[in-house]
Amino acid sequence: MDWISRALEILQAYPVIISFFGAIFGGEETLIFLSAFAAQGHVNLLILIMFFYLGSIISDVIWVSIGKTKAFDY
Repeated sequence: MDWISRALEILQAYPVIISFFGAIFGGEETLIFLSAFAAQGHVNLLILIMFFYLGSIISDVIWVSIGKTKAFDY
């Protein structure tokens, strides 16, 4: 149970960073996971959604840019 309380401490200390990078690397699964914590009152839902949206947009721009490079032309 100690690792769960440590994970909650980190989540409460850095919700912006976790939601932003969770959107880039984790995707929708991370949003569902963090939304469960928001429902329990550990994280502000509005901050979570704002930075998750920002991370998701940046992730999509990066993937489209990679896809448009000449390195992936067949």
